[in-house]
Amino acid sequence: MKKTRFPFRTLSCILLVLFLLPIVSGCISFRFGPQKTTTSAATSTTAKPTTATTGTTAPSTTPAGTTATAPTTLPTTAATTTKPMPTGPGLFGNTNGNLANGGFAVYDLVTSSHLLGINGALLRYDPKTGKTATLLERPDRPTHLLVGEDHYYFISSSDQAFYRVSRDGSGLVKLADGPCTYAGRTNHYIQLLQGGQLVLLFDGEDDPPKGIHSGEGVSEPSMGSNRVYYISGEGDYRVSANTGMGRTTVYKGTAFQAVHHLYYSANDQFVYVDRQGAGETVYLLPSLGEPSALAAVGTHASIPSLNSDYSGRTLYYIGYVDTIPVFFSLDLSSGGAKPVQIARLEGTMPRVCIVEDMYYVLDAQNGTMLRLDPDTGATEPVMP
Repeated sequence: MKKTRFPFRTLSCILLVLFLLPIVSGCISFRFGPQKTTTSAATSTTAKPTTATTGTTAPSTTPAGTTATAPTTLPTTAATTTKPMPTGPGLFGNTNGNLANGGFAVYDLVTSSHLLGINGALLRYDPKTGKTATLLERPDRPTHLLVGEDHYYFISSSDQAFYRVSRDGSGLVKLADGPCTYAGRTNHYIQLLQGGQLVLLFDGEDDPPKGIHSGEGVSEPSMGSNRVYYISGEGDYRVSANTGMGRTTVYKGTAFQAVHHLYYSANDQFVYVDRQGAGETVYLLPSLGEPSALAAVGTHASIPSLNSDYSGRTLYYIGYVDTIPVFFSLDLSSGGAKPVQIARLEGTMPRVCIVEDMYYVLDAQNGTMLRLDPDTGATEPVMP
């Protein structure tokens, strides 16, 4: 009997080992082998654009706008990237200060060039060679220029629709109908102010806009690293995650009168222009506190432009002095600093965008643009 049962036992043991081996090896592989890394939809790289479905290819058209950013206890999102986006401070498609002035100029890190929107064209200026190339001919002026991973974005000043175009100027696609009056980008998120409502799009994708703040009357939006700031229809200054989640009131705007150029500067601080008596001046608003007028700026009949450098330590503004628009800078890091006059300008209600260390001044009435050298004060017209 033993001789007949021994082979059977041996065969049973062999079958049992063969049965358990895949399970045991699977466990060992799972626990000690290389772990699979997964990336959430919020952190993954946006897919390359495919042929537009909801986006429609359009001939040509462009727009206008404003901006803001962050307190200490604010909502956050998982929207982070492993590498910086190609423009501005950190992950922005353009700087808040530029977008507050209509965003007609922006720096593209990928091509090391200045992207400019003038009447009739979208231009690329190479500061190394001094040459300007026309990327896209337009019947209007592109505004709120944004740099994405593989594309440029802008609002049309004629139909106020929102467009996307490839870096070489090809493949123009309309992503959203007008009226659009602001566009900004952080990470893969694009915030668009469309008809008084904030809507959300995604860099490189053709999906239609998704509403994130449906209340009418939203104004003065601007971007934080993963936040969007805006004045609500009730007049409060609010912040939410750039997906629209977790809304919080930063400041109940009881002191706001005729606010414009409100945006996040740096170090949890906002700047804006508002009325003071018969004129206008610049205000600072800390994320936790009350606004205060910058005494050094004084009062001007009008301040049509307000901007900052990347650090937020230097403020730039245009104030009317005896009916002449004058371009000033002010060092905010020094309490006793006085404004420094950069240049006396011509034109009507000019605005300034800052790209690297170059100033671009736009006449808001006729759309002509000048490039202003910060060292010499010399100007030259920006033309195709």
